[in-house]
Amino acid sequence: MSDTDRGQTLYDFLLGTTLFLLTVVLVLSLFDPLFAPFTSPSGAEDDAMADRFADRVVAENATPFGDRTLDIDGESFDEETLETYRARAGLPAFRSVNVTLESGTGEVVESGGPTRPDEPVATASRIVTLPPGEGCQDGCVLRVEVW
Repeated sequence: MSDTDRGQTLYDFLLGTTLFLLTVVLVLSLFDPLFAPFTSPSGAEDDAMADRFADRVVAENATPFGDRTLDIDGESFDEETLETYRARAGLPAFRSVNVTLESGTGEVVESGGPTRPDEPVATASRIVTLPPGEGCQDGCVLRVEVW
């Protein structure tokens, strides 16, 4: 019997399988930095909470003037109102929320809640307008931040 007649030994199979698995793990580990810019640092749960809260603010302040036209006065984002939105949107009490309404030029029209920290936060934005004569006719950005 010559050396070429022998079959694959267990060691050959084990070595080949190990090299294959190491190669697959190495290739998959290189893909993570490719997708990192598209993932939220705050997490999907926080993103969903911010989205629900933004929807609640738009629904609670809606007017008959048009789609996403809000009736915002000087107390629309005070602590008591934010607590009402928080309860209706189902946000836990340990979450902090900041709501800001900015004009197209970046000027803050109204804001409420604590200022956000330097850590990652979940953000939801809506383009809204205010009734005629109150500014924001070209649109404002309603931004909700949850952390």
